[in-house]
Amino acid sequence: MGDGWELAAEKHVHYIVTMEKVGRLSLGCELLDAAADSDWMLFAAAAAVMQKDSFESLVMEHIRLNGAYWGLTTLDLLHKLHAVEADEFIEWIMSCYHPDSGSARRGVDWGGNVGHDAHVLYTLSAGQVLCLFDRLDALDVDKVADCILHY
Repeated sequence: MGDGWELAAEKHVHYIVTMEKVGRLSLGCELLDAAADSDWMLFAAAAAVMQKDSFESLVMEHIRLNGAYWGLTTLDLLHKLHAVEADEFIEWIMSCYHPDSGSARRGVDWGGNVGHDAHVLYTLSAGQVLCLFDRLDALDVDKVADCILHY
């Protein structure tokens, strides 16, 4: 980029990975090495905002899957998708799946987070994230096609 503007890719990667770790912390997951491999001030500021019982965390918890999609897409565009643990994301995404929801007959219903209601928007984000990680094998493609045709 010209005129003194330069994309600080590593800072973007650092921020996204830190927010992902804080997100796991806000869900009560173990986060043993977060402070060790993150900028402590950024981590502390993000943790203060995203505490499990904070207002901000509560009003954004239901859209975590969408946030994951946008953050992971950014990492992919920066060619830094390897900065996150794919298997952990796939496991979390599959834990947001609702096999017993009203339209699960089509087999593709995800909530925006664990314990949240299913919606086509979160289902789309789940599919996009699985595609980013080249894990479409986690989906029943015929059921996905039926769902898309239904909506």
